[in-house]
Amino acid sequence: MSRPQPLDYSAIYKGERFPDGRPKVADSIIERVQRISIEEAWSVLRRYGYNNQFEGNWVTNPADPLLVGRAATAAFAPLRPDVNDIIAAKGKSDGRIGAQNSWVIDTLVEDGILTNCEEMGQYLLQGLLDLKERYAFIKAVRGKG
Repeated sequence: MSRPQPLDYSAIYKGERFPDGRPKVADSIIERVQRISIEEAWSVLRRYGYNNQFEGNWVTNPADPLLVGRAATAAFAPLRPDVNDIIAAKGKSDGRIGAQNSWVIDTLVEDGILTNCEEMGQYLLQGLLDLKERYAFIKAVRGKG
């Protein structure tokens, strides 16, 4: 995404921005969010018209690890060779490296959501290992969490 695109898509945001134009939520807000419930967060989103910022069917886990940080948004679509060539050329001119589905990783910053996912990954890995112990039909659990 070129610098004008984040500016176009977030024109109402008046705070600090990253060099590529994405809004940079203040550290003080990220710290405050750590102390509110998900229901409180949804109520603020709804108050400002963001009614579709919700994903249902989540399962609460007993460890309840905190997942707060600066998020990066990515969307992936089925490959179309004609469109892929345009995206690849744009990525090359922007200095992107690797596969397109990894480009979003280059936008992450310290204390970002991906960084904080390690704790959740370890929790999930342990849960899978526990299930393997209880159920003989689970033959292997792979990954680092």
